[in-house]
Amino acid sequence: MLFIRVLLHPCEDCLKSHKTHFWCATTSECLPLENISSCQNAESHDLVLNATQCCSHIMNESTCLGRDALHFCLWCPDHEVAGELVPGKCLYKSDLANIRKNCATSPDITSMCAQHASCQSCSEDIPCTWCATKQKCVSNFFDSDYYFDDGFACELNQMRFEPRTKQCICTGNSYFDQNKCVQCPANTTVDASFESCTCRQLAVYNKTTRECVCVDNSYNKNGLCVQCPMNAYAVKQGCVCVDANAEYDDVYGACTCKAGFNKHNEECVKCCKGSEWDGSVCACAKGEWDPVENKCTIEDLQTNHTRIGLIAVGVAAIFAVVYKIIKKTK
Repeated sequence: MLFIRVLLHPCEDCLKSHKTHFWCATTSECLPLENISSCQNAESHDLVLNATQCCSHIMNESTCLGRDALHFCLWCPDHEVAGELVPGKCLYKSDLANIRKNCATSPDITSMCAQHASCQSCSEDIPCTWCATKQKCVSNFFDSDYYFDDGFACELNQMRFEPRTKQCICTGNSYFDQNKCVQCPANTTVDASFESCTCRQLAVYNKTTRECVCVDNSYNKNGLCVQCPMNAYAVKQGCVCVDANAEYDDVYGACTCKAGFNKHNEECVKCCKGSEWDGSVCACAKGEWDPVENKCTIEDLQTNHTRIGLIAVGVAAIFAVVYKIIKKTK
């Protein structure tokens, strides 16, 4: 009978004694557990219950994320730290402290996302998403345990390829702006170009302040733009009537005359002393109302009679003087 001996990697030999020893991948040594803090990249776990092999000795991503190691290994792709290239490495998935020490980028967890160079190919790989802030493909399994470096930013800035427009667009109700996915405010939707937001009627989106601004002589009332009437102009708090003697009624959406004033020929007028509003014009108690002069122009009869009497007296006096002059000359 032929016996074939399966040769284990030194790491796996070491982890047979995982209760007392660990494998230091940095120095390729099997060391006592009390020295684990001195090793940069350490692997320590039960080789039967937690994994079937070591992750740290797997040298390529396809094997690291292959069928035999996928459940307990993840791949940290090539990345830079302080301008220095850090080569990709396979790490034991459950040792989060060791992963954070050795992976300063988003790891590939189930698929080789980091190998996709474009948004389109990244989008076609279901477990992957294009990260707007880093312009790279990352795993879309955003588990808070695996947020490294730009993890939170990438979760909020996911993009996908849109075949219809053949462009990379932000997911959800957001648009792409300066390498970020900007969420559209409540009650707005991303526009057809995926470059801004569409607001409700009478409003336009301001990309600087990231809010909807009321236009066309309207103001914001409880999140809706209300248009002012033609005889008023919009301010932040509401509408201001052009006529200083009028005030805006936001219930009816119209300018109404202030107390003591009445509307005549589209203006608010106040009846002068001796007159009162009859429902359409200022009516004089005696005489007639002149809307141009805003007063009663024909005075009361008593005044007129007095003037007529004075005129008559004056005329009589003149005739008397003339009569005396004529009489003397005869």
